[in-house]
Amino acid sequence: YELSQIVEMLCKLARVEFDVVIESTLMRPTDATDQRPNTDKFRVLAPEWGPEIPYEQTLRDTLDYWRERV
Repeated sequence: YELSQIVEMLCKLARVEFDVVIESTLMRPTDATDQRPNTDKFRVLAPEWGPEIPYEQTLRDTLDYWRERV
């Protein structure tokens, strides 16, 4: 997932509205803008493997965890 997609999911799951601010002064010129792992070897070694829990559910569970503790 792209970070923008994750932020969009979090916005939908949040119970409060919030603004997303990109602080360009914190960006470093060496920061990678696109990172994609090559999973070809893994998929050959474990072709039956696949995620069991959707990513959005993981975000929901994480938010719920912290909602109980804050």
